[in-house]
Amino acid sequence: MIKTTHLAQYPRPETFDSALEHLYKNEIENKYGSKGCRNIARARVKLFSIFLDVTNRKLRLLDLKCSQELLIRSFIGFIHTEVDLKLTSKYQTSTSFLTLLTHIYNELGLTPPPYTYPHLNKSRITNDVEQCIIEYREGAICQVSLEFYAGWYVRCKNGELIFLNLARFTLFYGISNGNQVFESMKRYAATKNMNTLRGEITVFIKLLKFIMKLCPTLEEYKFAIKPKHINCFVEQLFSYWKLEIKSQNYSMRNFYRDTWLKALVLINKIFIASKIWVEPPYEMFSPTWKSSSMSGQRNIVKDQVGNAFNNKLVTHIPLSYSDDETIKAILVSIERDVNHVSIACKKEVDRTMTAFWQRKKLMKSGRVKKIIPVGHANAQVIDMKDLANQAATWEYHRWSYPKLGFAKFLGTNNTRNFCTKLGLLGPSYTLTPFVLLLIEQHPCITQSWIINFELFDNNGKLKGFRQTGELWIAESVKKRKGNQFAQQIITLNAISKKLIENIISYTNDAREWLKEQGNDDWRYLLLSSTGLCEPERVKVISNPTLKFHDKTLTWSSKFSHPS
Repeated sequence: MIKTTHLAQYPRPETFDSALEHLYKNEIENKYGSKGCRNIARARVKLFSIFLDVTNRKLRLLDLKCSQELLIRSFIGFIHTEVDLKLTSKYQTSTSFLTLLTHIYNELGLTPPPYTYPHLNKSRITNDVEQCIIEYREGAICQVSLEFYAGWYVRCKNGELIFLNLARFTLFYGISNGNQVFESMKRYAATKNMNTLRGEITVFIKLLKFIMKLCPTLEEYKFAIKPKHINCFVEQLFSYWKLEIKSQNYSMRNFYRDTWLKALVLINKIFIASKIWVEPPYEMFSPTWKSSSMSGQRNIVKDQVGNAFNNKLVTHIPLSYSDDETIKAILVSIERDVNHVSIACKKEVDRTMTAFWQRKKLMKSGRVKKIIPVGHANAQVIDMKDLANQAATWEYHRWSYPKLGFAKFLGTNNTRNFCTKLGLLGPSYTLTPFVLLLIEQHPCITQSWIINFELFDNNGKLKGFRQTGELWIAESVKKRKGNQFAQQIITLNAISKKLIENIISYTNDAREWLKEQGNDDWRYLLLSSTGLCEPERVKVISNPTLKFHDKTLTWSSKFSHPS
């Protein structure tokens, strides 16, 4: 199945002629006010391009002057057959693309296909859609292309699937070479836990990028990995990578002592151990990091009273300090930093919850703007600049509204400001202030514990947050060494109990909606949504530097020790 969450990492197939491509770009820019809506529209066009590629078609602007009814029906069948989305999302993807297509036809002065054709329903597959699926399957389908867009997913030791972007590598060097790397990485991934593997895949994708830069053709790639060239090739990879680190002003020390060593391990495990590359005749290039003897002095500066200190340190400690004085200064600095983070988090939590409760209050006095089907008279006269009407309309539709044009429908051109102003559920980082304040109250809380926090069990019974006698407890699991999880129960105080209650209130709309869709994510405490997109479970706590309401807040390792 094709997962839309990773399609952005694939190159767009060239299935439109330049005139049609230009028309699509113009219509998206002109018809969709917010950046989020434009991105969604582009994603729909990309999915349509992929469908054309899978069915061995190319489309010209002039083709739209002829009936494209069968093509559109086949595309609807493709969405409902090959795309890994819930039925509601398939409905939204289909209708939003038809809306964009209608704009294109109107621009050309042509009669568009009826908006409701084929007949779609967000809760069931209609007879029309079943026929579209049959028509799609009866057409010519390129299985090689289909497998390419289905992507590459490796399973780590604890069973989690992680996406491995081999799209460009496969395009550069062919399906056979891409599959060899994929099979080797699958074997390697099965020995690693999720967090370790995510970091190594990041390094691996960088490694592939530099391989492709040095070897832009298959012939050059084959030449580079021959026995007499491979050591030189690895050294060139090092040099190319080092140049990028230097140009981006990243840490050269980290590159030598961490990134490049990981890259060498991956070269050995993925390419050499699986015999994709030959065994190098001598040891691969791995220079030792050595800082200049003068580098320690380059960052020595003096303050106004003449005390010398190292300007690269977070805490400015005069070099004349004794060990005891240094430790005391560092502890004072840590306490001051923690207090700063705590105050910033409290302000952000208060702002979020104030906006949330204000919206709940406003919606009661607002009027709901409803969807008027194409061809029907619009008798609604509703001021969508009125905050109460915006709140009521959002509450009525929530995430079930077709995403394209939703921001404009709600009366806003800035989705991010709209969500902030109305206290709508935001990206995962909007929950970080709540999480940091929880950690302040209970330092034993880890990232693993909080992201695995199940508010309800599989039977819908309250599980993670409950009262026992006069006490309130929070229960979750935290990761242990290897592929193990250990239960941990925390007795809450008044502050942490209120924080969890706030998180539950803030995520409740999303929880109810996910439950209606049959999505198991509703059971978890932490949920998030980007802009007006569908909510989902939070799987990673954003870290380290984030922006909250135009202020910068750093999740410091001083505050906790996420695992």
